[in-house]
Amino acid sequence: MKSLMPFLVVFAVLILAAWSYASYDPITSAVVEARVEISAGPVIVDVLDQALAWILKFLGVAAIAGFFGFVWNELRKRNAMWWQENTSRRWRGGPNAQFQQQRSALPKLKLEELMLLALSGKRLPQVGVQEERNPQDEIKLDF
Repeated sequence: MKSLMPFLVVFAVLILAAWSYASYDPITSAVVEARVEISAGPVIVDVLDQALAWILKFLGVAAIAGFFGFVWNELRKRNAMWWQENTSRRWRGGPNAQFQQQRSALPKLKLEELMLLALSGKRLPQVGVQEERNPQDEIKLDF
C-alpha cells in the first residue's frame, strides 16, 4: 500500500483545490458563463455544458473504477501469497526457523552406560526399531 499513498495525496490536493476554487467567488463563474452565452449563443453553451458534464462524469467513474481495481488487485495478490505460504511445505527463514538438529527418539547414553553395553556385548537399539526385551536377558552387575 506504499505505492498508493502518493496517488491519494495528489487526489486529496486536487479535491481540496477544486472545492476552494468553487467556493472562493461564485460570481466569477456566473459572469464568465454570461459572457460566453452572449458571444457564442445559448445553444452552443448548452451543448458544451452537457459535453463537459459527460466527460467529467466519465472521468469520475473511471477514477473510482481504477481505485477499486487497484484495491481488488492488491487483495488478490495478498490472498495468493497467503495461500501459497500456507500450502507450501518449503523452508522459510526467520526468528522461528528450525535451525537446530532434530533430536533422536533414543535418549543419549552416558559413558558409563556405553561401557556397560560394550562389556555385555549387546547392541545399541536402532532408531525406529523396537526390540522386545526379556527380563532374563538382562545382566545384573553389582559393583
